[in-house]
Amino acid sequence: MVDLLPLVRNHVYHPGFAGSFSIKKVLPALVPGLGYDDLAIADGAVASARLQALLLDEASVPPAEREPLRRALLAYCERDTLGMVRLVERLRALAGTAATGSR
Repeated sequence: MVDLLPLVRNHVYHPGFAGSFSIKKVLPALVPGLGYDDLAIADGAVASARLQALLLDEASVPPAEREPLRRALLAYCERDTLGMVRLVERLRALAGTAATGSR
């Protein structure tokens, strides 16, 4: 596994990052159309808290909300995974462009 944060922080910048190197800023800037705004859970801290509640404090999640919460968490994880794959592809493309000197 490779953490992309140091790679992006040290070698890539886009105005769309708005001064942040969070995946929530980097992904939509480098991979247009792929972000988190359309998800019910769009933040890692929220996802972690909701997963903890679902797994460790079941009484805090009403039965009718458990399955929708599970689906929302799966959608968030799916987006994170797809986002990392697409980001690696984009970074490789940018590295190839930089290596050849073309734009």
